[in-house]
Amino acid sequence: MSTVSIRCSDELKSNIRLLAEKHNRKPHWLMVEFIKRGVQEELERLRFIEEGEREYQKMLADPDYGLTMDQAIEHLELNK
Repeated sequence: MSTVSIRCSDELKSNIRLLAEKHNRKPHWLMVEFIKRGVQEELERLRFIEEGEREYQKMLADPDYGLTMDQAIEHLELNK
């Protein structure tokens, strides 16, 4: 494991200390947990975006992908 240092404002340090006390943890534990959560959320967001882009590319490549508005209206029987 390696060491990384970051600079925080005094306000952020104070808030981290406060939260650490409330959770009965050390500030280091709290910072590591929040960094892990943030990184995981960002990775999931990027995967979601990439999946959407792949589906969009499939849609563009397949002329039969999806319905026209007229086909949707007919399929849903909205024209009656």
